[in-house]
Amino acid sequence: MKKIWLFFCWIYFLCRIPVWAGEVLILATADMHGTMEKMNRLRLLIAQERQRAGGPERVLLIDAGDTLQGSFLACYETGVLPMAMLRAMGYDFWVPGNHDFEQVPWRFQDFTGTVLGANWHSREFQPESWRLVTRNGVRIAVIGLTEGQLLYRVLPGTLRWEPPEAALRRIMPEVRAVDPDVIVLVQHDGEYFRGGSLRYRLREFPEIDLVIGAHTHQENAGTRIGDAWFVQPGCYAEAVAAVRIDFDECEKSIRRITSELLHPEAAGSVLDDQDMPADMAVALRHAEAQRTHPAGRAPGPLQEPAGKCLGGNLATLIGRAMMQAGAADAAIYAGNSRQRLYPSALREQDLFDLFPFENRICTVALTPEELRAVLEEESRLLRRNRRRAVLLAGMEADITNRGEIILHKLPSPRQDGRIRVAVTDYYLAGSGGLTMTLRQLIERGAPYKNSQIPLRDAVKAQLDPF
Repeated sequence: MKKIWLFFCWIYFLCRIPVWAGEVLILATADMHGTMEKMNRLRLLIAQERQRAGGPERVLLIDAGDTLQGSFLACYETGVLPMAMLRAMGYDFWVPGNHDFEQVPWRFQDFTGTVLGANWHSREFQPESWRLVTRNGVRIAVIGLTEGQLLYRVLPGTLRWEPPEAALRRIMPEVRAVDPDVIVLVQHDGEYFRGGSLRYRLREFPEIDLVIGAHTHQENAGTRIGDAWFVQPGCYAEAVAAVRIDFDECEKSIRRITSELLHPEAAGSVLDDQDMPADMAVALRHAEAQRTHPAGRAPGPLQEPAGKCLGGNLATLIGRAMMQAGAADAAIYAGNSRQRLYPSALREQDLFDLFPFENRICTVALTPEELRAVLEEESRLLRRNRRRAVLLAGMEADITNRGEIILHKLPSPRQDGRIRVAVTDYYLAGSGGLTMTLRQLIERGAPYKNSQIPLRDAVKAQLDPF
C-alpha cells in the first residue's frame, strides 16, 4: 500500500514540474526614429540575447513603431535605411507608428515579418489584426494597435479607421477561439493617451497578459496594470525591453512574467562602422556624405520664431515657399518654437533640422468666415501652449502677449468667394486632434488639394544656389 501511495505521489509531482523549461523571451523596441548607429548597436545586443535564450525558436522580436522617421539618415530615400536595418535584425512583428505613415510611399510591404494593425487598413496595404505564433512550445497571440489619434494625422480617405477599443472588441472573440497560452498586445500608445488610459482600455479584456507600449518615449521596465504586465522600451534605440514569460505546461498557465530594459553600453555591445550590415553600408556612407552637402543660401541668418512671433527671415521664407508651391493666397504654418539660429548658408542637415517631419503642402479653399474660424482656434491653442509658434503669410495680423491673433486684413477672395490657404497635410488632417476646425471644414466639403510637395523641398527651392 505504501508503495502504491509513493507511486501516485511521484506521478503527482511529475505533473507539477514542467517537463521542459517553458520560458519564452520577448524582445521589444519602440520609437527608434531611424537612429541608425544606435539601431546597429541594438542589433548585436539582440543577437546576443537570442543566443543566450537558446535560439530564435525561443525568442519573439517586436518593434512598436515610429521607426522610419526622425533622423537625417531615416529620411534618406524615404526610410530605406531603417527598413533595411529592421530586416537585418530579423524582426517578427512590426506595429507602424504615426510617423511611419509620413514616409510616402509607405514601406510596409518591404517588411519581411508581419505588419500588425487591428484598427486600420487602406487600399494600398492591409495589415494583419493579430497572429498566432509558437515559441518554445508556447502558443502566443500577438495583437497590434496603432496610435488612437492616427486618424487625425493623415488626410481624410487615407485610411479605413476603427477606434482601438472597438477593434479589440471585434477581434478578441477570434483570439479567444484559438485558446492561446499567452496574449500580447502591442500598441503605439503609452500607459496614458488622449481620451483615456491603458487601465481603462484593458478593463474589458482581462485575458491580455502583456502590453508593449510606445509613442510617449517613456521608459518602463515593467509594472502591473490591471491584470496585465506593461513594459515600454523608451526611445531612440537606447534600450531593448526583455520580457521573460515562464509558462507552466502542465498547468497551462503563466507562472510569472518578468522584464527589464537592456542597454547596449551595459552589455558591452558597442559596434564600429565596419560591423554595419553589408547590404546597407554603401547607402549609409552616401547618406552620411549628404549631411554636409550645400542646400542653398538664404537672404540672411534664419531665426526660428521666438514664442508667439510672426516675423523674421525664416517666417518670410516659409510663407513664400508654401504659397508658391500651393498656388495659394495665404499660408498658415504652426509648430513648437525651439528658437534656434541658422546661418544663411544652409547644409542639407540644417534644412532637415529646420523641417524634421515629412510634411507635404496642401491648399484648402475657405470662405473668409471659415478662415476666421480657423484662426480663432489657433488663438485658443496659442493661449494654452506657450511653446507654440505660428506663421501667417499673405494676411496682416498681430499676436498679443496673451496669444490672441488680431486680424487686420485678409486676402481678397477669388471669383468663387474663397481664399486659397496653404497648410501642411499634418495641419489639414487635424494635427493629431489639435486643429480640428479645418479638418471638420474639409469633411463638410471645403475643397482641398494635396500638392505632394514636401515642405522641406519647397523651402529649398526658395534658396539661392551656391
